[in-house]
Amino acid sequence: MWIWLAFMVPACAAGFVLFRRNTIPQSASRSSDASRLSVVIPARNEEENLPHLLSSLRAQRRRPYEIIVVDDGSTDRTGPVARQFGATLVEGLPLPEGWTGKNWAVWNGYLRATGDLIAFLDADVRLAPDALGALVEARSRTNGVVSVVPYHYTEKLYERLALVPNLLGLFAFTSPFERANPQKGLYGSCILTSRADYERAKGHEGVKGELLDDLTLGARFAEAGVPVTNFIGRGLVSFRMYPGGIRSEVEGFGKGAVQSTGKLAKPTVLLVALWLVGLICAEAAPFVLHTAVAPAWAAGYLLYTLQIYYFSRHTGRFGHWLPALHPISTAFFLYIMLYSSYRVLFVGHVPWKGRKIRVGGRSQVTALLWSAALFLCGSLMFSYWLGLAARSNLREIGDGNPGALNLWRAAGFAYGVTGIALDFAKGFVPVAIMLASGRMSGYAAAAASLMPVLGHAFSPFLRGKGGKAIATTFGVWCGLSFEGALAYAVILAALLFVGRQARGTKKASAEADAFQVVLGMLLLFVYALARSFPAPIAAFALANGLLLAFTHRRELWRLAARRGADRMHR
Repeated sequence: MWIWLAFMVPACAAGFVLFRRNTIPQSASRSSDASRLSVVIPARNEEENLPHLLSSLRAQRRRPYEIIVVDDGSTDRTGPVARQFGATLVEGLPLPEGWTGKNWAVWNGYLRATGDLIAFLDADVRLAPDALGALVEARSRTNGVVSVVPYHYTEKLYERLALVPNLLGLFAFTSPFERANPQKGLYGSCILTSRADYERAKGHEGVKGELLDDLTLGARFAEAGVPVTNFIGRGLVSFRMYPGGIRSEVEGFGKGAVQSTGKLAKPTVLLVALWLVGLICAEAAPFVLHTAVAPAWAAGYLLYTLQIYYFSRHTGRFGHWLPALHPISTAFFLYIMLYSSYRVLFVGHVPWKGRKIRVGGRSQVTALLWSAALFLCGSLMFSYWLGLAARSNLREIGDGNPGALNLWRAAGFAYGVTGIALDFAKGFVPVAIMLASGRMSGYAAAAASLMPVLGHAFSPFLRGKGGKAIATTFGVWCGLSFEGALAYAVILAALLFVGRQARGTKKASAEADAFQVVLGMLLLFVYALARSFPAPIAAFALANGLLLAFTHRRELWRLAARRGADRMHR
């Protein structure tokens, strides 16, 4: 019972490793840095947000030298609002090919700015009176570029669903493992840099087509030798992210939710994953209240709840009750990840403020997502579950393989054929969809195509002890190369015929069948080379053969031992 608690305690503790209360330092005396400060605000349809930001800029004790609002093709009153507050307005700039709208707006704001220091602020940011002074002082101390993760001010219920996504985002910027990360990012809502450092890093022109411009820009600063420092904004810098409705919230979080993980240091990713898995396990407590493990689960839920209350004090205003009902926010986060994955894998763009922003491509993140999706498909043990439906545990039938052949033996023809069809389909369908999407090719597609076979062989639904994956292998080959699948079928038929001729009336042994399956795949590899198949498919055939050898290792070992014993007796 307490094993789960023993897992959830260190998982929860991972959050304390990741979180650092790295607020912006404040000095009692004013900053001695008298450099001229330009504020650049990219704005697209921000008539509701701009008054809050521009009013807070007016109230700054450290007054900016100039405020530049770049109207990024707004269809509302963004321009008139900017003029009303006395800001310099830049507008009417057509978006060139290869640029994202925000990067083009920010770059043009920089070109218009004349200050020695430049603050890039999103229109939804709100500043306390001492914010700019504290940021200038922090930049002077670090002698580099600084950014701030703003405190999330929320008003409506749907806005508070962002609790868990905001916490996970905060971990990415406070993790101690990010200090030495060469891809260390900035938080784009609030960045302060000197003009000289910005030009050394080639500014937003160097990341003009990047969706995750802030994360990539941080890496550019680091490459240029400029220190990158991130703070959390509680008490000084806040924002209200998505006042326009839950749809804008989903689209806003979804446009970079999946791809941003590829920029983080591996220890950060692992600890975030550990914390999140522990959180989801703890949130299963209501479903086990009637069982003996309920006390351990309840203790885990309480630990996470207390921790989330503490973290949320520094993250945003999410109400008094939502941190206690955090499963609601976790469900929202999981939906965001599914939405983002769908957009990356199948669509290739996300809608945002009336534009279609390209996401995905043949990136490492896309490959990982496809691989995970295909592994999950392969891990669905249809034959085993059909056996349970027929009141037969396939682990106790024949050689214990939870595959379609044992299902046939246990439950008959109808069940067996259904199992074969489903095991074939879970290899064929996802591979065919992946290739048809056009978002994976070459070795990346070949590696991902191996995932259904791996999923069947090491299914987490059977604690990693899956089946031999013969039907799934055929399905994958039909999706990857129909000629290859047909050739493998012919090779196996030929080996079967030769085997029958050699043994006469004797029944085929499991060891002989295993040898034929593995040898057949290795002969397919030779065939692929002889037929000049694309190199990734030939490599896939070899990897598939090695994997089949592993799943049939017991039979192959017994066959080798038997042959060795026969030689000794001669």
